[in-house]
Amino acid sequence: MRINLEVSVATRKYYTNYVDGRFTDGGYHIIDKDETELGLGGIVGYYYNNFDFFVGYNSVRKVGFGLRYTFNY
Repeated sequence: MRINLEVSVATRKYYTNYVDGRFTDGGYHIIDKDETELGLGGIVGYYYNNFDFFVGYNSVRKVGFGLRYTFNY
């Protein structure tokens, strides 16, 4: 079992969509503002036979989970 803490930096873009029939895709969007955010979180995982199963939470990305395989040469 393993427990990790993480710190991440992310840029979040806020935008507004506009519908306009003159465009082939049906509209466009304008970025209203960019914000840089600091994210804090943790991961809990279990390592078994080169497989790492994990679940975590980060204040920017929210809940995450996954499976990793480690190659040993």
